[in-house]
Amino acid sequence: MVKVIWSPQALDDIDSIAQYIEHSSPKFAKQQVQKFFTKAKQLEEFPMPGRMVPEVDNPIFRELVLDNVYRIIYRIINNETLGIITVHHSSRPLNLKNMSLDSDPLHFLIHEIFPITQRPYFVIAGELGFGTIKSGMWVKHKDHQVKIKSIEMLDSSKLRQGMMAFILEFQNDIEKDLFNTLFLKGDIIEIFSSIE
Repeated sequence: MVKVIWSPQALDDIDSIAQYIEHSSPKFAKQQVQKFFTKAKQLEEFPMPGRMVPEVDNPIFRELVLDNVYRIIYRIINNETLGIITVHHSSRPLNLKNMSLDSDPLHFLIHEIFPITQRPYFVIAGELGFGTIKSGMWVKHKDHQVKIKSIEMLDSSKLRQGMMAFILEFQNDIEKDLFNTLFLKGDIIEIFSSIE
């Protein structure tokens, strides 16, 4: 079964659509929201039924069409994961910025955490929704942030296929212990190119 990750943009899109419909029919708005999630759930069993997105010449970007009106656009991340990028009304032009591989912030789904006991580092492994992670970028979780020290390949026996890992660098062990309690398997963390 494929894991489906919803981007914040896609969830915001659904919320905006629901708010618009709610003005005339709150009941229909709830039904429409349910239809989006039901349609997307099909992808867990059958990730490839969607057609390629015509505006983007790349087979990893695909879409499902709901009621001949809404486009549920998603990206195939790997054999086990896909990410829903946006839910788009077909009467409007598609904003290709949402299709970027370098969106900011990036969203990363945590699968494993490996503390490195002798240094104020630990490794986070998981799946990246969209974009490219580089050393020097920042991980933000709740009200805290920490710099990415490096991207490294780990023993493949520790990671599922398609997963990546990076090392976080902490100022001290207290900061490391704090983040160790904040990060949990299944969390989605945000990664920024810079912190203002």
